Amino acid sequence: MKDYRKYFIKFIKENYPIEFENIISITDEHYKTISIDTTFAQISKNPMDKRLDFSSYFLALIKTLDERNEEFEHIEKFAFK
Repeated sequence: MKDYRKYFIKFIKENYPIEFENIISITDEHYKTISIDTTFAQISKNPMDKRLDFSSYFLALIKTLDERNEEFEHIEKFAFK
């Protein structure tokens, strides 16, 4: 498991205890699609590129919550928590 993923899991478990497993599953599927475009970052020497994998997972979670018609304010709270 990627180190950063545990923080996402903690947030999702705290805020969506009933749908937790489903949200993680959908987020992981979105991540697989999104991260295809950022695979170059794993071998890049640019330090900014190293953050793309985290950003891909974060975007996947936002996409998942948006598909669930989550209020923007709730997603924003998560983003800036």
